[in-house]
Amino acid sequence: MRAADSNDSQNAAVDTPPNMDLVPTVDDDLVICGAPLMSTPANSELMSSIRDQANQVLDEWFTHTEQWVRVAVHQTTGESMTTEDFTKQLLVRRNSEVCWRLQAFCKHVDVCRWYRETGTAKFPSIAALARV
Repeated sequence: MRAADSNDSQNAAVDTPPNMDLVPTVDDDLVICGAPLMSTPANSELMSSIRDQANQVLDEWFTHTEQWVRVAVHQTTGESMTTEDFTKQLLVRRNSEVCWRLQAFCKHVDVCRWYRETGTAKFPSIAALARV
């Protein structure tokens, strides 16, 4: 019976929270489990670096320009159309700005094909995001 009493008192001692009045105060040091935790920003720098790299790739994707006339020539099969022919068909000048003729562009350029053949190689992380 006494053995059970000693086990009960040990369990009670474990379950009892420590007297916080006995814990010393530490000024500006970060601590965990009583041992000092070195405050290194490596983890946050790593995450920051990854975010910066992701932002850079996204910025490159947003600002990427493609020579769509060249793509149209490349994708054309069986037709003997030159770059000059596609330039006349795909581009138009409006209000002194050069614009794409949307219907002609969609007729001669398969953007999904370009993306599979070229875009995924240039921007693999964007390709991964496109699958999500």
